[in-house]
Amino acid sequence: DKMILNQYIKQEGISVSKFAKKCDIPLPTMSKYYYGEKIPRLVNMMKIYKATKKKVTANDFYGTK
Repeated sequence: DKMILNQYIKQEGISVSKFAKKCDIPLPTMSKYYYGEKIPRLVNMMKIYKATKKKVTANDFYGTK
């Protein structure tokens, strides 16, 4: 199942700020990912992938399956 970042964060009931801290990614950068303004580079993508227990993948950012 496809799970984009903002869906995951809403589903978990956490703030973007808290998720950014969990991933060790600056809040302004995480906000851009959250609103779809920027696609994470590999290092941050791996942090997000691990923090979401593999629910949010690189393909979710690129809109592919």
